Amino acid sequence: MMIDDLINEVSLKYPEAKAIFSLLMDDPQISNALKQVNLKKGKSQTYEYVKKMQAYAKELYNKNYR
Repeated sequence: MMIDDLINEVSLKYPEAKAIFSLLMDDPQISNALKQVNLKKGKSQTYEYVKKMQAYAKELYNKNYR
């Protein structure tokens, strides 16, 4: 499945991606996903980290799957 392949690719750079993207697929609110995953960063840093993961996933998608 394409989405699983994409998440696996993102996980190579961001190891937490599988857990976070799985939670985001169930509930797209970042705040709800972050309540279940501890990235050991401050709140602002955590949001920024997730946004970087999402941007990287979008970049890979556009490069490899479009």
